[in-house]
Amino acid sequence: MTSKVDYVNADAWTLHNEAAKMVAVNRVSSVAIGMLIHYISERKLYKELGFDTLDEYMAAPYDSCGLDLSPRTGYRYESIARKFVIELGIEEGIVSVLSPTKLDVLAPHTTNDNLEQVLADVAVLSTSSIRQNLSEGIYGNEKTDMKPMVLSIRKELLDEYRNLVKNTMELLWPSDDTNREKIEDSMDRCVRRIHELEN
Repeated sequence: MTSKVDYVNADAWTLHNEAAKMVAVNRVSSVAIGMLIHYISERKLYKELGFDTLDEYMAAPYDSCGLDLSPRTGYRYESIARKFVIELGIEEGIVSVLSPTKLDVLAPHTTNDNLEQVLADVAVLSTSSIRQNLSEGIYGNEKTDMKPMVLSIRKELLDEYRNLVKNTMELLWPSDDTNREKIEDSMDRCVRRIHELEN
C-alpha cells in the first residue's frame, strides 16, 4: 500500500490522516509511513496538530491526533524512507516490498555505488547474513576492528572487579585467623584470574 498523497505540498491534517490510516492497517507500508513522518517532521507539521515534538506526535494515541506508534519505530521507518526513496531515488513501491529490518541495518552503509548489491541482498539474504557481510566489509565499508574496544571494556571491567573485591574485603575482613586465611586465598585466586584475563 503506497500513498497517493503529495507529500511535499499536503497540509498537516492530510498527512496525519494518511499516516494514521496506514499505521492502523497493521503497519503494512513502513516506507509510506516513513515518508509521511519525514515530511511531517521536515515541515514541523506536528506543531499544527498540537504537539511540541515529533516524538509526542508519534507516541500519542489516535484519539489525540497522534499516530499511536513508538517513536523508535517511527524514526526507523523515516530513516529507511529518507535514505532509499528520497536520497537514493528508489521508487517507493519497490522499497515497500523489502524487509524494513534489513533495510534499516544497511541504510547507513548504502551508497549509489553499492545500491544494486544492497537491494539484491535485502531481497534474498537473512538479516544475520547481511550483518556478517557488513562485518566482512562486503558493502565497501571498512571492517570494524572491535579488538581495541573489547580490550578497553575488559580493562574497565577488571578495574571495577578489583575495586569490588578490595571494598568487599575491607568490609568483611574477619577477626579470626581461619576465615581471614580463606578470604586471603580467595582474594589471591581472584587476583591471579584477573592477571590471566589481562594477558
